[in-house]
Amino acid sequence: MTNQKENYKKQNRYFYFFIIIILSVSVIVLFGMLLNMANTAESLAQSLINKTTSEVNDKLENYFDKIKGSLIATKQLCDQGILDALKINNTSAYFLPVFNTYPEVNTIVVANTEGNEFSIIREDSTWLTNVVFESSDSGMVINRELWKGNIFDKIIIKKWTDCNAQYDPRTRPWFIGAMKTEYPEEPWWTEPYIFFTHQIPGITASMRSFCPYTKKTSIIQYDILLSEISEFTISEHTTANSKTFVLTNDLKVIGLPNEPKFNNPDSISKYVLKEFNKIGSGVLESSVNNWKQLGENYSDAFSLEINDEKWWIKISRFELGKNRLFLIGVAVLENDFLSEVNSTKNVVIGGFLIVLIIIIIVIRQYIVKRKMNLLLALQKEQISNQRDEISKQHKLVVEQKKEIEDSIRYAKRIQTAVLPADKYADSILGEHFIVFRPKDVVSGDFYWATQTEEWIIVTAADSTGHGVPGAFMSMLGVSFLNEIVGKKDVTNTGDILNNLRTSIIDALKQTGKEGTQKDGMDMSIVAIHKTRKYALWSGANNPIWIIRNSPVENTSIEITDSVEEIKPDKMPVAIHERMDSFKTHEIQLNPGDKLYLFTDGLPDQFGGQKGKKFLYKRFKEILVKYSGLPMLEQGKQIEKELNNWVNGFDEKFEQIDDITVLGLRI
Repeated sequence: MTNQKENYKKQNRYFYFFIIIILSVSVIVLFGMLLNMANTAESLAQSLINKTTSEVNDKLENYFDKIKGSLIATKQLCDQGILDALKINNTSAYFLPVFNTYPEVNTIVVANTEGNEFSIIREDSTWLTNVVFESSDSGMVINRELWKGNIFDKIIIKKWTDCNAQYDPRTRPWFIGAMKTEYPEEPWWTEPYIFFTHQIPGITASMRSFCPYTKKTSIIQYDILLSEISEFTISEHTTANSKTFVLTNDLKVIGLPNEPKFNNPDSISKYVLKEFNKIGSGVLESSVNNWKQLGENYSDAFSLEINDEKWWIKISRFELGKNRLFLIGVAVLENDFLSEVNSTKNVVIGGFLIVLIIIIIVIRQYIVKRKMNLLLALQKEQISNQRDEISKQHKLVVEQKKEIEDSIRYAKRIQTAVLPADKYADSILGEHFIVFRPKDVVSGDFYWATQTEEWIIVTAADSTGHGVPGAFMSMLGVSFLNEIVGKKDVTNTGDILNNLRTSIIDALKQTGKEGTQKDGMDMSIVAIHKTRKYALWSGANNPIWIIRNSPVENTSIEITDSVEEIKPDKMPVAIHERMDSFKTHEIQLNPGDKLYLFTDGLPDQFGGQKGKKFLYKRFKEILVKYSGLPMLEQGKQIEKELNNWVNGFDEKFEQIDDITVLGLRI
């Protein structure tokens, strides 16, 4: 007994010594974490600012990259002699799709070193074309034409000629800059300025072209609007009171911060391209002045007291091109995120108190340990019984899992059965390909095709969700399409979408009230006339892309196909705040033209070396790259590019959504 008491006392000493060590370590960790909180405000500010700066940088890149791509493609056509400053109809026919695709482009000009120039200017509802040439009798002559409509069916409003005009394109800054640049394969950018024709801010990009066949040097110029930059800087909300702005290199404002005075349509024309200290923004002015004192190459975050409040600011560079850069500024009020720091402190202190309570509980448990020993036998018996019950439940779960998986596989067979069979698709679509990759066993994406006496109708659709819920919506969509086209004989694509929306709303009892479901689908549907070379198309959030098989006058010149895009109505086939009728677009077709319908699964797929999205730009580049191949081979190449994107690098990426791409040749 004495030995047992001694052992008990010895065990107690060890136990309490262990508790004291744990308590001491916990106190040391607590004070260490609280001390580290002093630096948390700065690190959190750095994180918020860097995130916003990166987002604005990406938006600026997306805004300008698509236009730079179009300008480079236009230069390549000039290099091959396709576009010329005096070939008016040719040039106009090429430029109008550029204006339709890129609303940011205001003016396009082609000029050469002989003083000839062709320009087309977008006005509110009309177009103004100017042809400039040098005459021995009348000096610089400008033939002007104001018209509306399109190039093949235009209505001329006014035509006139200016002789001895005080204008020579060779003296313009964009012409001189593009001629002198050391980087002819990249656009040369002017300083931002106010466009004379519309009195709105913009910037001009130009490139030098040389055609080896005509031996002519030309300059291609795009005028680009800058108004959207303020729209996304005003809408940027890092925190409740944060300010995001964009400046030119000489500190003029082109992206206004989020302040009430700038939230109106007149603010862009009133304040953009004003000097930073003349727009009445105290935070912006103080931030830039302090940054200038630190040195204009300073790119780290810094803190500043403004009106007795502490702000964190960072101003970094955005390189638009070799000769032009902008400045991205982000200012964050410390009080906006300081509550998070205080909350973290409370969590740390609370964690320490929890540890203390646990130690007290452990001590108490140790004291009553012997009493608990009496219950161990009973508990072991209960545990044994519970183990048997768990085993039964596990077996039941395994059986239920197998039943669910069998049901899903059966659902896949049903979904596959309602999709067009390969032989049927081959018989009505001709040369085509279909890339169809569900994310799960069953898919929310679907494709559908049928024919009537006069029409071949094809669609690619993306239902809400994926997996089983998405598959249910897809089969519902196929069923309604069969009824609308097959039984009701509706062939106008806009009417098909209108009927389909009505059927979905009725079937799902959608009311549009807050909190109710709004399931539906995004889709692109085309109806191709069997004998007359035209098609009808409508889109709900998803566009159609067309690569034309345009004839080439000089067959020795290889021409890169360009992608023509028709934009969809911005509403789904479901209940929505916007319930307009879907538009029907008529498309003129030529033999060899290629049509592409798709969902957003491929452009949104993450992958590549940096784990970014595939994006629509890369998708277009792939279609153009393989557009000369047979359609079936194009589909194989698209799948190969997709496989390389998700599996071709060190990190392997999971598929995040259903993927559908359908292409066919006329």
